[in-house]
This record gives sequence, C-alpha cells and structure tokens, in this order.
Amino acid sequence: DYAKAIKIDPDNKEYYYNKKAIRRSKQRTATTPFGQEGLNIFFKNRPKGMHIDHIVPLNHPKVCGLHNIYNLQYLTPEENLVKSNKFEV
Repeated sequence: DYAKAIKIDPDNKEYYYNKKAIRRSKQRTATTPFGQEGLNIFFKNRPKGMHIDHIVPLNHPKVCGLHNIYNLQYLTPEENLVKSNKFEV
C-alpha cells in the first residue's frame, strides 16, 4: 500500500497539507518559460502505475532542478521511493 510505504499518518493532515504547499511553492519557483511545451501531454500520457519524477530534484541541498519537460521522467513507484531527492553532484 502506497500510504504505508511513505508513512502517511491520516491524523496529521495539517502536516501533509503544509508539506504539499511547500512543494507547490518550490515547483512554481523552479518553473521556467522554456520547456513548458508538452508538459501537460507528458503528465496526461503517464503510464498507469508510474510516477513522474524530477531527474534533478527540486528540493536538494546542493542543486535545484527545474520544473520543465527536460527534467522529468517516468519511474515505477519503487524506483521513485528509493531515489527520493538523491542526486549525484
């Protein structure tokens, strides 16, 4: 179960709401005018059961990836949970 894999506590909805709000803010900040074409199609064509992952993470102590088509990939849920926000610099 995905909820168990990422340890979601249904009683702590405020924590997860705030965490999602911070992520949305980082995503907006990392959005560029280039690379937005085809972004909706990429999201719409996501294979069933796959996650959409930022190759270079939006949230990393050493790098900040961009939210555009050139920095996205499809990963299985297992691959994405293992990768997390790791990035080799």
